[in-house]
Formats: sequence, C-alpha cells, structure tokens
Amino acid sequence: MLLPLLLVLRLPGLGKDVQMARAGRELRGALLGRAGAGDLPLGADTPGIWTLARGYDMETPGSSSTAVRRAVEEQRLQRAAALLKKLPAPSWLEGVALASAGQYEEAEVALSAVLASDPEDPFALLALGNLLDEKGRQENAHAIWKRANLDQAVSQQLHRIGSSLDSSEGEAMLLLATEIDPRNSNAYHALAGRYWHSDRQKAVELYEKSLANDLLAPFYRYLAEGRLALDQERWQEATGAFENAVAIRPKRADVRQHLATSLRKLGRNQEAITQLKQAAQLAETNPWPLVHLGEIYVEERAFDEAIAALAAASQRQNDLAIAFVLLGRAYRANEQLNPSVEAWERAVELAPENPGYHLRLAEVLAATGETERAILAVQEALRLNPNNAHALRLLESLDAGTGKAP
Repeated sequence: MLLPLLLVLRLPGLGKDVQMARAGRELRGALLGRAGAGDLPLGADTPGIWTLARGYDMETPGSSSTAVRRAVEEQRLQRAAALLKKLPAPSWLEGVALASAGQYEEAEVALSAVLASDPEDPFALLALGNLLDEKGRQENAHAIWKRANLDQAVSQQLHRIGSSLDSSEGEAMLLLATEIDPRNSNAYHALAGRYWHSDRQKAVELYEKSLANDLLAPFYRYLAEGRLALDQERWQEATGAFENAVAIRPKRADVRQHLATSLRKLGRNQEAITQLKQAAQLAETNPWPLVHLGEIYVEERAFDEAIAALAAASQRQNDLAIAFVLLGRAYRANEQLNPSVEAWERAVELAPENPGYHLRLAEVLAATGETERAILAVQEALRLNPNNAHALRLLESLDAGTGKAP
C-alpha cells in the first residue's frame, strides 16, 4: 500500500467505477506531465511517495513552451479534481489532485472527509501528512505519519533515492529522511559519507548517530566504526573494522584504501601496498590509491616503483599537486634531474602560493646548473615567505656562484 502514487495509478481497474478510472487517468497524466516538465520539489528523481498530494512552485524559470505546458497540466489537475468530487464517496485522489494544484485548504477538507469514513486509510494519511508538511506544519505531518506507521516508509524511500544522487537534491532528501525518522541509521550513514572529505567533524557526528541504534547492516557498521577509529587514530581498531568490511565487500576500493592507511600507521607497509594495488585496479579512474602507493615507495626508497605509480596517478588526474611533489622527489632521489624539474614545475603551477614548492624547484634547477632560473625560483619562495632561512642561504650561495653581490 506504500507504492508511489504513479505506480498505483498505473494499475488497471482502479475501483470498479468507470468515473474513478477516468479521473485517475486524468490525474496520472497531469502528474506525469508535471514530472516531465521538471516541476518536482526535490528534482526529477523525487520519490513518488514524497510527492503524493504535494503542491509546489510552478513559477520555475523556463521557456514559454514550458510555461504553456505547465498551464495545461494545471488544467488537467483541475479536471481530475472535478471528476473525483462527483464520486458518491470521498476519495483520497481528490485530495491529491487539489493539493497538487496548490489548493491546500480544499485538499485538506477532502482528505479529512476520507479519514472521517475510514480513519486508517493509508493513502489518505500519507497524502494528508505530505500536504501538512508542504504547508510548513511538520510536527502535525510527522504525527500523522507516525499514527499510520508511515514515517519509516517515507524516510526510507527518501534515503534510497537520496543515496543514489550525488547532487544537492540527494543531500536534501537524506536530511529530510533523518528529520522524519531520527532512527534512520542508513540516512545518517549516507550523509556522513558525503561529508567525510569536506567536513570531517560533521561526518564523525553523523557516523556516531548511525551507530547509536545498532540498526546498520554489518558492512556499513564496520565502515562507520573504521572511519571513527581512523579519525581518533585508533589504528589497530581501524584495521580490524576495515578488514571485516573488505571481507564482506572485497570490491570496495575506498575501503581497501582506508585499510591501507591504518596498516601504514601500524608499520605494515607491505600489506598496505597490496591493498593499494588492489584498490587501484578496482577504481580505474581514481588517482589516490596510486598516489598513496607512490608515497610508500618513496619512503621505502623504491624509486623506480614510486615513479611508475605516481606517473600513472598523474595520468588519471593531472591537477593533483601532491602527485607531482612526490614525483619530483622520486626523480631527484633517482638522479633523474630533468624529469624532476618538470615535476616540480607542474607542482608550482598547480600550487603557486606554496613557498616550499618554489624552493624545491630552485634546488633541483641549481643541481642541473640552471642558476639564473634557480635564483628566480628562490626569490619567489622568499616573496611568499621572507623569513625562510634556508631560502636566504640558498640565494646567497647562488648569487656567489654567479659573481653577484648577495
């Protein structure tokens, strides 16, 4: 009974009454037309259960043809409401038609009439709750959903659709899901994943909420526990949680990357290398497993392997300064000075306000004998950080080598 409205209206024989079927087709056509015009409160992927009996702003920007189309759909909604009003018994579809046309007061009267004859009608309760929520009466709406045990259904559908969308509409759906059902652990977990890289504190708070009710499936529980342990530098616990998560879903590259991070912190570099190689294979366009792999190889002084990994990372994404920083270090340590210069030049290009990058470029240029260019690079480093003692000494040494006064 909790199927979205459009699915309900797609079923043949919506009641025995021909008038009901005719009005249902009219209403379905109007709502499908509105969806086709993009007039949905949370975007084109808004769940049907969420749009049931809602009105929303029809004044969105668009061409004159779109405006005409919206006007046609409004007329169809009015026709559907008029047909449904003639039925001998009140129908929740009348309330849906009226509310979708923005006639909230009339819609509330129609839905209340249905509930007067059948207080447990789930469609009327769902529609009335959505109508009240659209009017800003959230507490009343949530009370009605709870009364009909619909709050979890509404919240879960918002979570399912919101989790599949990377857009702001997806985030809005997930936030609504947690507001409607504060026990929706999955919605908290999905939101935490969105904030993990952009707002770590918020992500941690949401992961803690997702674990509070012990309702998460094992994989998601291990992922949340692992990320919380990472944030709190509990490396052994993080490793255990991510190993359990990988055992359940071995093709999740991001979890293998997390596991590699905790393994590195425990000094288990060879195991971390294995995880990062597998993550790089699973996520063929993601540069980060290769960047972290190159970082380990630089630490291990395996410079040929580091160069191969970091060059591959830069091919996947050529605007990561850290990849070129590590590549510049690996080339120089491997006595490949010209490629090192090119890597540091790219790092400087990507992060021109970093004085350290200019200084490292100056050092490599000096090692190649390009003193004039090295002087320019160290001068830029000093412009950004005038009190850098190492840069001042390098500049003095370079000036002395050219015969210039320091």
